[in-house]
Amino acid sequence: MRYFLARWTLLAGGLAPLWAWSATYPLPPQGDNIVGGLATVTVRQEETLLDIGRRYDLGYDQITIANPGVDPWLPKAGAHVLLPSEYILPDTPRQGIVINVAAMRLFYYPPARPGVPPEVVTYPIGIGREGWRTPVGQASVTGKIKDPSWTPPASIREEHANNGDPLPAVVPAGPDNPLGQYALRLTLPGYLIHGSNKPWGVGMRVSHGCIRLYPEDISRLFANIPVGTSVRIVNQPWLLGHRQGVYYLQAFQVIDGTPDAHLERDLGEWIARQLPPGTPVPWQRILQIAQAGRGIPTALTGTEQQIRTPAEAIQPPMDAADGTAEEQAAPVSSKAAARSWYLPVAHFRDPGNAQKVMGLLAQMQPPVSSASSLANGVLTLRAGPYPSKTAAAAVAERIEKNLGIRCGAPLLDENPEKDVFASGETVTER
Repeated sequence: MRYFLARWTLLAGGLAPLWAWSATYPLPPQGDNIVGGLATVTVRQEETLLDIGRRYDLGYDQITIANPGVDPWLPKAGAHVLLPSEYILPDTPRQGIVINVAAMRLFYYPPARPGVPPEVVTYPIGIGREGWRTPVGQASVTGKIKDPSWTPPASIREEHANNGDPLPAVVPAGPDNPLGQYALRLTLPGYLIHGSNKPWGVGMRVSHGCIRLYPEDISRLFANIPVGTSVRIVNQPWLLGHRQGVYYLQAFQVIDGTPDAHLERDLGEWIARQLPPGTPVPWQRILQIAQAGRGIPTALTGTEQQIRTPAEAIQPPMDAADGTAEEQAAPVSSKAAARSWYLPVAHFRDPGNAQKVMGLLAQMQPPVSSASSLANGVLTLRAGPYPSKTAAAAVAERIEKNLGIRCGAPLLDENPEKDVFASGETVTER
């Protein structure tokens, strides 16, 4: 279970442990540039969209824009929330740290390791607010500081004083320090990549230009980033993706530059440079996606089945009436056929561990759809549905190769509740 432990971190600091989603994906093959997958999750009692966003490593704007009409502070318990955890990689070399301020995401490409497929790690970030723009350009990491103190520049001290909140000349390390517990110093003078004592600001334009991460994310990044790592900061509100012969567009809110009056002109010039000559251009669809700016990759070309809206691409999560009151995350999948095959994956006594394995399945490429059910105090996890026994067996091979979990033999759903998990592996819980 090395893959399992590498992608989930148990955070101390409270009576109840907090498990954080770590978005680590294998790099797609040459010519493709999309990682992750869309999913839905069921809102738990008394949780906010911010709680859900942090649990699945999504920023505030990212999850709220993807779920229009959902109250971010009082979402209805049992409601289905979209997790926009599918990403088109920035149009840059795949090395070091790449920050797309338009997407408010950081992408880290770890150095190649023998026997390990190339990966990309991505985290949500907070960036500079209006008037304190995060600069674009190239830099590198020059230092790593644990428990940093903060010496606010005169301009920030003046701003705080004018707001009736004067700052000392030096803010020592501790809970009141806005840099958090870790900071990466850059060759850009005055700018850092750091944590935060106000994690709700991640995924928003709230900083004075620095790049802030969730505390749990900066701790992982800090541990893995060597001094000298390249840092490339770009502002790419429009990204053209390609996967398995289909082109996708991911559009974010334009935060600087193009005024609305020039949107069509600039977008038209950009898309003409991106698509190969002779490719049909569904202009109205492109314009609609760009104007909405929801940050969800949407197909531009392909068959009628491939060109779907984000809502059509999501399978609703299972609710309590289907066998469990636990939160369910349902990766993108096609509708089940009348006679479908399912794959017994594993069974658990800790629902948190079952949820984590479901998350790992959702991160595989392509994502593996799964669901769990509760019986006699044991959560059972199965993947599917699949149109044939052969298709299910092929997925079992991928799961064993990527996660180290040996699944049971594929089963037809004529009586899916009977002994369906008897042959699944018992995963050691830690």
